[in-house]
Amino acid sequence: MSSGIIALAAALAIALSTIGPGIGQGLAASRAMDAIARQPEMASTIRSNMIIAMGLLESLTIYGLLIAFMLVSKVLASGRKEGTRFEHQHIRNHLDCDLLFRAAVRAEGTTV
Repeated sequence: MSSGIIALAAALAIALSTIGPGIGQGLAASRAMDAIARQPEMASTIRSNMIIAMGLLESLTIYGLLIAFMLVSKVLASGRKEGTRFEHQHIRNHLDCDLLFRAAVRAEGTTV
C-alpha cells in the first residue's frame, strides 16, 4: 500500500475520532445542564454521571490517535526500508567508481 494512502488514512482516523466524540460531549453537556436546571437537587449525581460519560467519550478519541500513530509508524518504517536500499546502492556505486579509478591509475603506472 502506498505511503500517501496510509498517511491519508491516519489523517481521517484523527479527524473522525475527534469529530464524533466532540459532538457527543457537546450534546452530553447540553443535556446535563438542562437536567440540572430542571432538578437542581440532583446536580451532584447528574454532574458525576456526565463526567464519567465525558471520560468514556474521550477514550474514543485516544483510540483514534493510537490508530493514527500506528499508521504513521508504518509509513515511516516503509520509508526507512526504501532509504536503506537507496543508501546501500549509493555505497555500492561509490565503491565501484573507486575501484575503477584505482584500476585506471594502476594501468597508467602511477600510484594513488
